Amino acid sequence: MKKALMTQIWRIQATQGIFSPFFWSLTLAGVFYKEYMHVHFVNWGIVRDDQVGIGTFILFLLVLLAFLALGVVYDVSLKLWKEQTSVAYERNPYTQDRIFPKEVVVWRMQIETLRQIARDKPEALRQIALMESWIEDQIRRDKALAAGVEKLESYGKRGAPGR
Repeated sequence: MKKALMTQIWRIQATQGIFSPFFWSLTLAGVFYKEYMHVHFVNWGIVRDDQVGIGTFILFLLVLLAFLALGVVYDVSLKLWKEQTSVAYERNPYTQDRIFPKEVVVWRMQIETLRQIARDKPEALRQIALMESWIEDQIRRDKALAAGVEKLESYGKRGAPGR
């Protein structure tokens, strides 16, 4: 239930990036045009006195362009998204210690290769043993991880579905 709810919330948030600038521009143009800008647009010769719709549309485009310009400054000049990503990484507990089934399968293949290469190197074999015990500990603690690893490893034994 929680996952289905979070999926719907994510879908709403994903479209927000598209609709938000449009509706903000439309709202601001609608609120400010007739009361504050119409007289100036008429005086500047942009529209005639009876062209409220055209003036509102022009103000909408100007506000939208201002939002886009701020977006470019945010992205290119300030680069604040870098810090946002760093903070999101630091606050997400899964980025620090959670591993995923594909990682386990890949690491296990690499460990086998390393074991063959490091046959005569006790320190390397010790590191390999530490990695294996960490993986096994993660699998013991996380039943979903164990099921995912088992599923992926079964593909290697019988071939991936759809082939």
